[in-house]
Amino acid sequence: MIQTTHKRSDKSSKRGRIFKQNLISSEELTKRDREWQLRHQKAKIYFYPLQKRLKLTHWLWYVAIEPETGIYMLDSDFDALVFRIPVYFPNSQLCVYQI
Repeated sequence: MIQTTHKRSDKSSKRGRIFKQNLISSEELTKRDREWQLRHQKAKIYFYPLQKRLKLTHWLWYVAIEPETGIYMLDSDFDALVFRIPVYFPNSQLCVYQI
């Protein structure tokens, strides 16, 4: 049996990010986090009364809530609900919760 050894050159031994152009600054991350928190705060205003009303009949179902209007969709299957979100709300970011 012949064994071969492969020596790396100096250029190939350096490792790092594959896509350096996709780096996100810390300011952008904090901005996105703030937007996410505000969106969920708005959605939870609609979610808590809805949860109390649907807890007995739709236990462990999923609900997607549009935070600006309070419009929601229910489904027992998470994947089906996530598939329907861009169909009915193409320009909105919905918040998904489990009842």
